[in-house]
Amino acid sequence: MNIKRFFGKNSREALSMVRKALGEDAVIISNRASNGGNEILAVSEHDMHAMANQFSPLNGDALDSPTIQQPLKEFEEEDYAEAPTLLSILNQNKRAPKQPEYVAERPKATTPAQAPRRAPVAQPNYEPSYTQPSYVQPSFDMHAQEAIAGMSHQELSEQFSMMLSEMRGMRNSVQTQLTTMTWNNHLQNNPVKAKILSTLLAANFSASLSRQLAEKLPNSLDMAKSSAWIKGALAPTVGKICMDMCMVDVTDIPNVQAGDTVEIFGKHISIQEVAKSAETISYEIMTGISLRVKRVYIEE
Repeated sequence: MNIKRFFGKNSREALSMVRKALGEDAVIISNRASNGGNEILAVSEHDMHAMANQFSPLNGDALDSPTIQQPLKEFEEEDYAEAPTLLSILNQNKRAPKQPEYVAERPKATTPAQAPRRAPVAQPNYEPSYTQPSYVQPSFDMHAQEAIAGMSHQELSEQFSMMLSEMRGMRNSVQTQLTTMTWNNHLQNNPVKAKILSTLLAANFSASLSRQLAEKLPNSLDMAKSSAWIKGALAPTVGKICMDMCMVDVTDIPNVQAGDTVEIFGKHISIQEVAKSAETISYEIMTGISLRVKRVYIEE
């Protein structure tokens, strides 16, 4: 299994390097702070599947293949016939005359008289004190090993698939938590953006999309919404004006139908209230309406 190491200044940069190198389906093994940065160990999903197939007990086809036994060497009767017997060896030794053994005498070497030596002084025996370290023998769950060995190939594949899905879920959870922690530090001075980022991540939006949406929100945006007048009641607006259109929530107003008149500002809602909700002045509201918006003047 090819495990790769990625190091970045922060977790965001390290995760970006993992995506570029291994793709979106990369499996993150560890994520820790190291040397003033962030270090991630990751492996591709293809290598994880290869490891799963490699350690499957049914992949050992070599164990089930028949072994080829080498035939034993057979001796022929002629080999036994030509082999000497014990009786023939004894008779041959009796017939052979004994040769006199000649041992050369070694010349006696004269050695000079040696001076008397001092008796060696007994040295104290210093044995180092050494304590044998104790090792803890690893324990194996034999019942679990026997259960794994008794599984079929399909059951093992299901187990590995379940493990991979759990690792993907852990990766998404870790990625979401890292994104939330990283961007909450950047958005401490803007609680509105931090709240929107947390809401998008909790709604299972991707971390990159949630971050982009939170970044592009204007700094003047607050949680208070403007309102519109319809059927004698105020209805809150939803979202922002886009392409000269806006959305109004009429859930709590009964008998609302298509074609009803909606008052954005006028008799019941002053232009100053609209300007206050938009954090601007009434002049900017009046002059900021595009000429593409159709004007309908109603005279009473």
